[in-house]
Amino acid sequence: MTEPSAPAPEAKPQGVADTLRDKSLKVAGYSFLVADSALIGSGLSTALKERSFKKGFGSPYMITAGLTGLTAGAVGANFGNPKAEKQLQLVYGDLRNYLKKHNVEIPQDHMPESLAKDRGLIQHVEAFLQTYPAQLMSTLYSAIGISFFMDGVLDKRNSLAKRAAGDIKAAEGLLKKSGNMKKSSMLLIAAGLVGLLIPEKKSVSDSPAKDTPASNPFEKAYKWAQEHPLAITGTLMTANQYYLAGAANYERKLDSSNPSYLFKFLAVACFVFGNTLLAFSSKHDGGGTKMDEKTLNELADTSARVIAAQPEAVRNALLDDVAAFLCKEPYVKIETAELRQKLQERLEQVMGKGQPKPDGWQGKVTQAPANPAQPSL
Repeated sequence: MTEPSAPAPEAKPQGVADTLRDKSLKVAGYSFLVADSALIGSGLSTALKERSFKKGFGSPYMITAGLTGLTAGAVGANFGNPKAEKQLQLVYGDLRNYLKKHNVEIPQDHMPESLAKDRGLIQHVEAFLQTYPAQLMSTLYSAIGISFFMDGVLDKRNSLAKRAAGDIKAAEGLLKKSGNMKKSSMLLIAAGLVGLLIPEKKSVSDSPAKDTPASNPFEKAYKWAQEHPLAITGTLMTANQYYLAGAANYERKLDSSNPSYLFKFLAVACFVFGNTLLAFSSKHDGGGTKMDEKTLNELADTSARVIAAQPEAVRNALLDDVAAFLCKEPYVKIETAELRQKLQERLEQVMGKGQPKPDGWQGKVTQAPANPAQPSL
């Protein structure tokens, strides 16, 4: 008598660290929303304290920086690490454009709307934001660096005015803060440019056989930077917090009754958390999101139905083309041969040449021999 096969072990639930890594860009966006709200609070508290936007610690530029940062945070929170439904909408839209370009007719029955209909203006904008959230955030943080620099320029101007009025202590404090804000701005601008301009090497699609080992430390560093540009961006933005904290400390010493420095310290804490998550993100796939097996199977099923609707003479060629195209798409992190096999199986099911095979351990059970050999007595 044969022993029953043991069921496959259940997948372990994700821990907090795994969840944060999978949603790194989205969580970083939420963290930046809090941090930049704190920067706005810093600027407003100074404006209210001084009764003017032209005095004090350059509050208008802090408010500008905060508003720009809120936009960056909103991009990350809303468009980073898109869910499975959004992933499919993006891939279906690209697949529709590809098929139309090659004059392949798309059947309208039981097809997802994003595959059956052309994208409108809003869908185009949404697709852009979901594809390039990290690049847009990097651009906005370079703009924040410019605001920080202007804040430092205004601090220096105010320092000269304080010195002329005989308030030497305030003048020196503002001058030190001005230096910190300018250094902070340089780091932010550099971080943003790295995240925007350094192309990220997609290690998933690169064959190890094509990789040549680096011949010197500089080449190794360059290859690492290509594979992890956002790690550099996150590191530079974290280093920037040292100077922002220093500026907050000078504000505290100059006037502890002004809560501006407290808002800056809150911003520093949230920025450090968000920058750490940003360092684990990717410029590809909306922050490094991978399409799960269930969503990939749904994509394969839909693609197979499109292929099945074409004349028999072109099906095999179209099968190869669609598999190659989809493997270049965001989120579809699978080898072309493996995806082609998956499409072939789905196509046979649609054409009635095969029976659907359940995924997971149930599929393995159904594929077992119907009459296993009996052991001899």
